[in-house]
Amino acid sequence: MNEIYLSKINEEQNREVIVEGDYHSVWAYVLKHSEESIGIEFDGFICSRGTLVESSKEIKDYINNAISAPLMKRYSNEFSIQREIENKDIEIDWNGND
Repeated sequence: MNEIYLSKINEEQNREVIVEGDYHSVWAYVLKHSEESIGIEFDGFICSRGTLVESSKEIKDYINNAISAPLMKRYSNEFSIQREIENKDIEIDWNGND
């Protein structure tokens, strides 16, 4: 189940930032709004919530069970794991004009 931590629109830039997470990871999306449509301009990994897997076989097991896979241990570092992330920990700064 995904949880949205933050969704914020900057009408001047026609962009929206959404930060959401599941049991394993937190992601950010930047959406570009236009009169015709809304498209994803960027999406990226922010951090792991602590669950790590050792191999691609473990990732396949998650995927085969229709569960988003956690971060592989070999891609983790001291900044990539945030076990206790909450809404208050996330903010958007639109070019220093928040």
